[in-house]
Amino acid sequence: MLNFLQTIRDRRAVRDYTMEPVSPGIVYQLISAASWAPSAMNGQNCHFTVITDKSLLDDISAKAKTWLLKKTFIFFTMPRC
Repeated sequence: MLNFLQTIRDRRAVRDYTMEPVSPGIVYQLISAASWAPSAMNGQNCHFTVITDKSLLDDISAKAKTWLLKKTFIFFTMPRC
């Protein structure tokens, strides 16, 4: 249990990406692993979309950021133990 908690505490987001494309085999492995994630009442109603077109990804990213900036969010902060 301690290893699990330590893993959660040590997790970090990585946003320093390279331009090196991810092979289709790795993409398949990632989707396969994600499909094993638990779902509400084991509904398994997941859909994964892989976007490899850089210009389309940039367009979706820009639109999503614009949409998010227009929304009002209420954030709750939990104290760290």
